Amino acid sequence: MSTLTDLFKWNNALGHGRIINNQLFSKMWTCSKLNNGENIEVIPNSGMNYGMGWFIKYIDGNKIVWTPGSGFGFSTSLQYVPDYDLTIIVFCNKEQFLMADEIGFEILKSVQFTSN
Repeated sequence: MSTLTDLFKWNNALGHGRIINNQLFSKMWTCSKLNNGENIEVIPNSGMNYGMGWFIKYIDGNKIVWTPGSGFGFSTSLQYVPDYDLTIIVFCNKEQFLMADEIGFEILKSVQFTSN
């Protein structure tokens, strides 16, 4: 059980190196590979890859890392755009596979990212 504020604090600490060292951190948000060298995809041909406990996807060329959650009557998603230090957290009071993730992706698609 968590709150939006708790998740934001956790993600902020994680993304700024206050929980694990940078070497482990970079591995965590890098696509894992199969023995044949292909990225591990969560759903075949979806572009949703898997890192070390996190899912990885690119939207309009921007790397998105996220972790989903769901259970009886709810769906959640914590999404992060490392290059822009942007966090999107979605809580839904409806259980539907990837519902919160898809809502977060639509929000991210509406963001006008600019060059750093």
